[in-house]
Amino acid sequence: MISNLGSRPLTFDAKRALGSSLFPAFSSHLTISSLFVERSLALPNEQLLPYKLALDLYQYASQHSLLSNPAPYTTDHIPRTAYHSTQSTHHSILQIMTNSPPTSMLPPVYSSLGPSDDEAKAIEQYWDRQRPRDWFTARGKEKSSPNIRFEFVSPEKTFGRPRWRAVLIVWADNIPKLMREGLHWSCADIHRGSSYVHLETRTLSRQPHYRLYWITRPGWKAQLVVDSHRRSTIVNFDPGCVTLATTKTVDVWNWNRNKVYEYRTDSRLCFNTVYAKMPMEGWWPWPKAPGAETVAKPEEEHLAEEEVRQREVREAREEEQNVSWDSFKPLTIRAILGRIPV
Repeated sequence: MISNLGSRPLTFDAKRALGSSLFPAFSSHLTISSLFVERSLALPNEQLLPYKLALDLYQYASQHSLLSNPAPYTTDHIPRTAYHSTQSTHHSILQIMTNSPPTSMLPPVYSSLGPSDDEAKAIEQYWDRQRPRDWFTARGKEKSSPNIRFEFVSPEKTFGRPRWRAVLIVWADNIPKLMREGLHWSCADIHRGSSYVHLETRTLSRQPHYRLYWITRPGWKAQLVVDSHRRSTIVNFDPGCVTLATTKTVDVWNWNRNKVYEYRTDSRLCFNTVYAKMPMEGWWPWPKAPGAETVAKPEEEHLAEEEVRQREVREAREEEQNVSWDSFKPLTIRAILGRIPV
């Protein structure tokens, strides 16, 4: 195509005419420096093809009112042998731009990120085929273990320690579906009749008090276990204190107990082997869509502020005599499951 631009070389005046007719029109839109224009005048004839394409592009934009203030342009003083091709192998950029490109060539919009409907259906069907029939009812087996674990910590601290810690233990029948549709739950999903409190009565015990809630949603069940060394915190605990903003870690396993999702406060350590970086809704902390709400109300808005603070300070001083805060060790998921009947 380049060889068909013409054999007669352009003179210096012709190249200057080409540059003066082309670049003033683009200078306000493409920010092309004058130094680059001057250097282009010394180019050989074969290297002027980009300028020809650029002029075609400007003509198209001007004809379709795509420029707010188009500058006048002309090609009458440009030699035809240098500007036009004598063969049909050269297609004007105008002909290319007037034809709509196929959909497959267009970049995906934000909402289309992630798998297609057919791909998502195939992934979810594969997950269903791998799910054991007794995935929830079988006790004491490896595959009956929970496949999602959330850990939350209180934003408020006492003596440098969080006031409470919470673990959400989830048994889900289809993780890919839960990622695609979003993980949603609220205090309204808690079975109030199944909640209970366990208070540690041993004076020298280092084990904290804890409180358990059962949560049921379509496709998954969960236990929310909250522990604290402060009796008043457990007795007066409001599940609304557990929010997306208090999430510390999230781990997800497949049916073979291999990790497929991990969230940490450092985003460089997060990964999702099921849907890569597809934005997820609900309680999934990462990745989130731009503008997603992650700010929660502080704990004080759920409790009477001044009165509760004074009472907690008094009880914390009393408990400090019986509990060594330096040796405080929070309950692990294995310890919690070992103490709570499933």
